[in-house]
Order: sequence, then C-alpha cells, then structure tokens
Amino acid sequence: MSDDLQLEAVIAQTIAGAKYRAICPDLVRSVARRELHAHRTVKAAVKETRAKLHQITGAFFAQRPAYAAWLHELAAAPRDQQVLARLLGQHASTHERLPGLARWSALFATLPTPATVLDLGCGLNPLTLAWHPSLAAAQYQAHDIDAEMIGFLHAWFALAGVNGAAHVTDLSSSVPAAEPTKVALIPPSPPAPLPPAGEGSARADLVLAFKLLPTLDQVRKGAARDLLRSLDFGTLIISYPAQTLGGRSKGMVASYERDFAAHAADLGWTYTRHDMPGEVVFVVHTIS
Repeated sequence: MSDDLQLEAVIAQTIAGAKYRAICPDLVRSVARRELHAHRTVKAAVKETRAKLHQITGAFFAQRPAYAAWLHELAAAPRDQQVLARLLGQHASTHERLPGLARWSALFATLPTPATVLDLGCGLNPLTLAWHPSLAAAQYQAHDIDAEMIGFLHAWFALAGVNGAAHVTDLSSSVPAAEPTKVALIPPSPPAPLPPAGEGSARADLVLAFKLLPTLDQVRKGAARDLLRSLDFGTLIISYPAQTLGGRSKGMVASYERDFAAHAADLGWTYTRHDMPGEVVFVVHTIS
C-alpha cells in the first residue's frame, strides 16, 4: 500500500467512530501523517492518532454533549446563568473556571473595552460572556477544532444576541482572523502556513488563549511559539492549567511560567501575572 493510501486508511479508521468524526479534518490529517511517519503501520498509527486526539480534545468531556438538547433548553433564556453554569461544568476546562468567573469579570473590567475579541481554542468559554458585561458589545470570534461544539456555539450566539461567529480552526497551522467571515464548519481547503511575526492575522483588541499553548505543542512542537508570533493584538490573555485533568499539580505552574517567560522574552513582551482558580494567567498589553 502506498504512503498516500496508508494515510487515508489511518484517517478513515480514526474518524470511523463518533468520538473523532467532528474534529477538524486538517488537524486529523496532520496528526495522522505524523503518527504514520513515526510508527509506519496503519494499525499503530490509528492507535496513536486516537490517543493524541484524546489528549487534545476527547479527555475534556466525560461523555459526548447533547448539544441539540442544550439549545432546546437555552431557547427561552439563552443567558440564564444557572443553566449556563451547569453546561460549562460539563467541560473539564470551564468547570475549573466556574469558581473564578467574578474574578475574571473584574479583570476584564480593568482592560480597555474591546471592539473585537478572538477566543482561541475556546471550548465552551464563550458561554461565560453572560458574566462579562465589559465584553458585551465586542465583535466576538471563537475558534476550536470540534465542529459539533462550534455549531452549538454559533447557534447560541444567535440565540443570545452575541455579535460574532464560531469557526472550526486548526490553530496548530492556521492564523484566525479577527474580522467577521463566512462561517464554514468544515474548512474547505488546507490552511496556509503560519506567517512570520506580525504578518497575516487581522488585529484584535483582545485575544484570549486559555490553556491552549500546551495543547498546541502536543500537536506539533513549536506550534505555540509560531501562533504567538503571528498574533496582532491590543491585549493578549494567556492561561495555563494549574493541574492535570487527573489532579496532579507538582511543578506545573513553575514550568509553565518559565515557558511563557521564554516566549515573552523572545517577542519583547512585558506582562503581568494573575492567579485564578485552576489556572495561572498572563496579561500582555499592546506591542508596536
């Protein structure tokens, strides 16, 4: 079997089950290609591709969300904080963020009011807009790799009157735009390579990258650095997890702080550190 046919076999077997069928095709292909190169057999590459996708996205939900039922429940009151908190609690990352939502709102209130927001690797974080009045008028663009979740968020934006859209994007190889674009739940063509620093991405007043950078580097070593170099922003907020999904935390925060300090030094950024429940946060202001 040729290399191309082997790759197509790995992809087909990886997405045969429902768990990974909605994942951005560009990401599945890039992970499958790397695992096939490393392991050489289709069977081993499928196993490792599924394991990698589980690390990146599958581990965050204990069970597949019932998005249609969620939208039905939210239809009458799309900004009901009690309902939204329950839904946020079903995703491991936003479950950890729930106890600190008031502190997050206070942090956002100290920043210049943004006209445009990019939420990168968003998960269910856009639902927290119901707690953040300082972001209410922003043009909000959310990006993640799960087409079903993105479809849910895009529908919730319409219900809740959010000015924005949600997009399926492989952030390990694509630069998202801050301007509104036609929503495509499955990208129609492979993304262009990441551009050099300061080129290729539209400017956003506020960029959010919560717990994203370690995940990008799991996909491709250096992907986090490349994404950071491509961003053009007024304020950038980056967070790292303070513990693993299994609850292990020893040395994590110190390690991630060193990683971010290295990125900031490379890019000439100054920043402030904030500690939030479940995550350590770095705020970078305008660069020119």
